[in-house]
Formats: sequence, structure tokens, C-alpha cells
Amino acid sequence: MQNELDITHNQENILIIPCSGIERLTGQLSTSIALELVQMGREHSKNVIIEPSFAQISVEEENVQDLLKNKSICILNGCGKKCVSKLCETKELRPDFVFNIPQSIKGKGFSPKGKTSLTDDELNIATETAKEIYLKLYPQVSPKKEIFDEKFQFLPNYEQWQKYLQAKFEFKVPNNKSGLYFTWNDAWVYMQDGKAVVGISDYLQQNMSDIVIIDLPEIGSKAEQLESLASIESTKTVIDLLSPFTGKVVQVNKALIEEPDIINREPYTNGWICVIEPSTFDTELEDLMTPLDYFAHMKEKIEDEIK
Repeated sequence: MQNELDITHNQENILIIPCSGIERLTGQLSTSIALELVQMGREHSKNVIIEPSFAQISVEEENVQDLLKNKSICILNGCGKKCVSKLCETKELRPDFVFNIPQSIKGKGFSPKGKTSLTDDELNIATETAKEIYLKLYPQVSPKKEIFDEKFQFLPNYEQWQKYLQAKFEFKVPNNKSGLYFTWNDAWVYMQDGKAVVGISDYLQQNMSDIVIIDLPEIGSKAEQLESLASIESTKTVIDLLSPFTGKVVQVNKALIEEPDIINREPYTNGWICVIEPSTFDTELEDLMTPLDYFAHMKEKIEDEIK
């Protein structure tokens, strides 16, 4: 069998070979991602199949030739050992797609320590990662059409600015009389057309340093006040952005996927993160601060720290 010659790139027929090391959590995650990919394929009439027992297969067998014929091979390596890639090499097979799962889930809050099975949060990470991989397998298709909604234009009306500079601390806050609010966790909310545009403050982005990865919420997902809305990773730390309101996520800033450092450069404008349609706005608004209150709060906090 002339393995590499017999396997032709075919986007309509993809064979998923995941890491089968189920004794490791990343192996379980790889299998969960593979199953999600198969389900997404069914939803879009794509022939995506999974072969978890590939290690026991001999590529010389006739039935295996039918399995591999006219299919693209996509492998999911579950850890740094890249066992699936090595297995393909021994069988003289060249994959069309290679995804190293530890890299794909970086910054998403996955932690295998002290656990033997995936939690609900980690299954959600599998779903999210599968969507990202699916879009790379089928760039012309969306698992959910709402991800590709028309562009949202954020048009804040900032008037004047309050600026603070003391020792190593430097930040600024728009001096708006209405429409702009801050949380105690250094997030800001700008009300536009009845919806809440959410981002992080200039102080927080400077304190985090260079932002390298942002895990955006899913459009249509429910936001709960003071629960994690997004994960932001910098060269120094990883934080959870807590939602200022309860409601539904209706837009995300997809530009941040490729350029998360926009938040560093323009935290109050193009660095917005997502848009929430609040469901209990009047009740939860009392938990937020005006720009003047936030500036005074941060000034006092920093001066106490300097002392």
C-alpha cells in the first residue's frame, strides 16, 4: 500500500485520530473534543469520523484501506509526547491536520491536578476547543451562525479624562457624567442602545502587562453577575473577568482573538471585550461605581499601598 499516495486531502471526509491515553485528563479531553467534532460534522452533513483504536490498526489490511481512502487525517495530540504523531510516523501516514491539545486549551482555565475525570467546566472547554478546531477544518462553515453576526460598532462618547501618576502607578479614567460605570474588579461598562459593552480598566491592563490570550464568551451564552465572563492571560498572570450584569452575551470582539494586546493599547475603545443584554439592569446597577467614584477608589487604594 502506497500510504501517502492513497490518502488525498478531502474536506468532506475527515478521519479524527485522538490521543487514547484516557488515564490522563488531557487524553480524556482529546477524546471529548473528537466526539464534539463528529457531532458538528453531522450537523453540517460532513463525513467526520473518529478512530480511537488506531494503535491496533495495521494499515496493510484491506478494510483499513477503505477507512483511509479519500479522507483527510486530523490528529489530536493529548500531551507533549505527541504519541499520535509518532504513531502515524510508524505507520507511514502523513496527517493533513495536527492539533496539540495543550496548546489549543492554553489560557482556558484547564487544570488536571488532583482529578481523574473531566468536570462540567472542562467539558465546556472541550466544546469550545472543538468549535475552534472545526473552523480550521472547515473555514467556510460556522458551527453556530451567530458567531459570524454583523460587526458591532462601539462608539463611546468620552469627554474629558482623569489621570493619575504616582510612583510606578499610572492610569486614566474617562470623566463621563452618564453611561459609563466601573466594577470593584476593575472592569468598565458602557451603556449603548440599552446594551452593556464590557472591558477592563486602564489600571488593570497596565497592572497585567502584555496581554497574550483572551478566552471570549460564547455568543448567546448566559452571563451571571460576578461570575466569570472571560479569561484574560498576560505575560504576568491570568485573571477572570467577572460579569457586571446578569443577561445574555450578544456580541464579542473577535479582533482580540488575533490581537489581544489591543486591550493594552486601547482599553476603553477598541479593546472592548463583549456586549451583554442585561436582564436585571436597574437592580444590579447599584453595585457599580461612577467614573468619579472609581477614580477616587483607585487613588485611595494605591496611596494606601504606597504607604
